[in-house]
Amino acid sequence: MKFRSALIAALCVSQVSILAYAEDWPPIKVPADPYARYKVIDVKQRPDGMYEITTERRGKSGTSYSKRLVDCINKQAKYLGDGDTLKEMEASKESPRMGPLISGSSTHTAAMYACKYGRKLRK
Repeated sequence: MKFRSALIAALCVSQVSILAYAEDWPPIKVPADPYARYKVIDVKQRPDGMYEITTERRGKSGTSYSKRLVDCINKQAKYLGDGDTLKEMEASKESPRMGPLISGSSTHTAAMYACKYGRKLRK
């Protein structure tokens, strides 16, 4: 029981640490979308080791938000939600399955951020 409590506490601390680092991240440059500005809003590591990363995109068409689930080991991701507001994003349906990361895409770029910063915090 003591081990379980310590594990839960460690997971909570790692999530808080990731959030603190996320506030300092520079804008994400997405090769496939060079005229838009991307910003990390939130990153959380799940108990299964995968990450949830929420990003904001600002471009000519306006502002939108996306939350993605990232599997760093298998280099896959899927959308958990997207929308023009955070509320719309949370209410939207998630993609049915994980797919491979496509180099240069916004999902690939966001996934690489989540994986990179997640590894640094686990050391």
